Amino acid sequence: MATTPSPTRTERVTVEWADADLPTAGEAGYGAGTLPLSHLVDEDHRPSRFVSGLPTIVFLYTEVEEEKALTFEDSVFGDERVGLSSRFFNCIRISLDDIPSESVRKQYTSGKGPAIFVLDAEGKELKRLTGWKTSGARLYKTMSSVLKARSKISLASLLRKEGQFLKKIDEAYWKLEDAKFDLNEMASRKGKSAERQRQKLEAKIVALKADYKKLLDAEAAFIKQADEKVVADD
Repeated sequence: MATTPSPTRTERVTVEWADADLPTAGEAGYGAGTLPLSHLVDEDHRPSRFVSGLPTIVFLYTEVEEEKALTFEDSVFGDERVGLSSRFFNCIRISLDDIPSESVRKQYTSGKGPAIFVLDAEGKELKRLTGWKTSGARLYKTMSSVLKARSKISLASLLRKEGQFLKKIDEAYWKLEDAKFDLNEMASRKGKSAERQRQKLEAKIVALKADYKKLLDAEAAFIKQADEKVVADD
């Protein structure tokens, strides 16, 4: 039976999006209109939390068909491999529904629903995935190829090790929560026997907390090392 995800796993597998608009400006050669997506990596157009030197994922989404859109996002970005790998990318989300020009929307989607663009650190388009049939596996394959070419990082190996950490963290977290629950259940009990049981549980919780923290620290150090390798290879 699969262990319920701990808060750490949930945080790690969730894509941290930065919302943005299509870059627009009155620049030489373009006029006062929409600029190419490559301008999203420029200092004048990049969103908050943007990390210079990382590749970028741009998700142009639509909520016109809300249920279909939610199913799509869960299928693609709910893939744990995509979520875990997303920390090595700037992840930008742009609403197609906020783009008034149909011709501009079709430049990116060809009228086929949402679109996902993968850009290199300079903003060059490496991959374009359009339509509702895009899968998490397909996006992960692209992300893996990009990082392999850029930083010589094997995502499969990294995610395998991270998965081992997260499995242990999940188990440790719920052992600790179960012990806390048991202690709370004993709060109303009286007598020497109940007191001895409470003392044992309190000692158990102290030990479980120490084990849990040790796992969190080891996992954080592992992730930090991976982050530093990606940034160092800029």
